[in-house]
Amino acid sequence: MAWTLELNSELQIIDLIFQGNVTGPEAREATSKAIALHHEHGILRYLVDTIEMESAPPIKNIYNLPTEQYDSEGLSHQAHIALVEPRSEIEKEATQFYQSVCLHRGWIVQLFQSRDEAIKWLMSADLSNKQGTD
Repeated sequence: MAWTLELNSELQIIDLIFQGNVTGPEAREATSKAIALHHEHGILRYLVDTIEMESAPPIKNIYNLPTEQYDSEGLSHQAHIALVEPRSEIEKEATQFYQSVCLHRGWIVQLFQSRDEAIKWLMSADLSNKQGTD
């Protein structure tokens, strides 16, 4: 499996880590399980760590995550997604594309170079619904 998922109940963060070669179906499965934790525990902070990802899913799969999967599985627009970028420049382009797609569809996604920076941002996030989208 190219991913692991944990619930950090102390910090109230859903921690999703991608490693190695990540396929479209793997990304979709990991996302579904992460969203299920969101529904089960009401957690709105996601730490998505791709630093060890060696190859990203195809662009069409990345594009479909927020445009289809997030909406169909009921991910709240209040959720904050901190994405730790991979080391590989090619995969960084994929994460930047993901961020752009998400932002254009009303999701809150920020890119980071380290887990510490990402966690700091998540812990300072205002999770109130200012836009009235949910």
